[in-house]
Amino acid sequence: MSITNRQLLPKRLVVSSAVFLVVLALAIIMVDGEKRPKESSIAETVNTAPPPLDATDSETSPGEGAPSTEPNAPRTASEQSAGALSAPAPPALAKGIKIDEFSIPTTNSGPVGIAAGGDGNLWFTELGGNKVGRITPAGVITEYPVPTLGSGPVGITAGPDGAVWFVEAISSKIGRIDPTGAIVEFSATSAPSAIASGPDGNLWFTESEGSAIGRITPAGEITEFTTPTTESGPSGIAAGGDGNLWFTELGGNKVGRITPAGVITEFPLPTPGPGPVGISAGPDGNIWFTVSSGRIGRITPAGVITEFPLPTTASGPVEITPGPDGNLWFTLLASNSIGRITTAGEITEFPVPTASSGPAGIVAGPDGSLWFTESTGNAIGRLSLDTSE
Repeated sequence: MSITNRQLLPKRLVVSSAVFLVVLALAIIMVDGEKRPKESSIAETVNTAPPPLDATDSETSPGEGAPSTEPNAPRTASEQSAGALSAPAPPALAKGIKIDEFSIPTTNSGPVGIAAGGDGNLWFTELGGNKVGRITPAGVITEYPVPTLGSGPVGITAGPDGAVWFVEAISSKIGRIDPTGAIVEFSATSAPSAIASGPDGNLWFTESEGSAIGRITPAGEITEFTTPTTESGPSGIAAGGDGNLWFTELGGNKVGRITPAGVITEFPLPTPGPGPVGISAGPDGNIWFTVSSGRIGRITPAGVITEFPLPTTASGPVEITPGPDGNLWFTLLASNSIGRITTAGEITEFPVPTASSGPAGIVAGPDGSLWFTESTGNAIGRLSLDTSE
């Protein structure tokens, strides 16, 4: 069923990743207070995993206020643990792995989503700061205020038009920011959560409360498609190598596929419980996703799902992305780690130096590193790989 942008979808009470991150980030921001910059490296903590479980009208604004730009040195080891009660020393360096963290100028900014832009920089959303940020591979951060106050920016992606697109979960809008920082907003209908570029030259996004998948053209025309499952709570979305878009249903405990024409197919997960969150195309031609109850999932284009339990229980996996090394990398918000899974299912976890940093979004950067957001650490992290070893 297709719904135009002038028809409101009924709002449903579903738990979504966007709502989850909004509540979590804002709650910890109020309790935690400020945290500061650093330089660091890490050790791998886990190296094996249990066997897999198998199963066969727009609004335009130039942005309010001047953007803030601040050169940023990585945090020092003492700064990483500053403010923590009896904080342990940062973990030792793991061979071939190094993590640097760059503080965001705005305190309590609550960074969530992150994407590689076409300009060679990384772009991220600030849920608490109500801004979109840009960080260069050298760590220089610039911030741009979102015109709508309290908009709740979360998901973000590079668009086919050279701009970066993001979703506003609280104001129910889709935003577009060009390389100069000019922002345009388009009204959607209900709590967009994630966004991705599609193979058809459009942007596709999930609507958690409306149980729908939305499509927006670069010109701002929006069409929405409801999911067959009611209260499905669509969360993450990504383009697959098969020419379709794939998305997760946190409420429905399913993975969905939608064609560029809007035809939706759903695939139930074999394991009951809290559903999938982040999703990404893998280097092996399959789609990989995180499951909030503590698993990494893989689904083939034919719909065959395999799940790999995480070594650390209650680790809170959020987003996932392919890395330059042929593996998949993901964030573990609750256990404060970055995870890696090979296409064969071998899992390793690496702790983030700053305690309780809340890693959330993750993406491969143009410099060959993995970049991630620290939703409660008020920083952007960079995980560097030494692929020569």
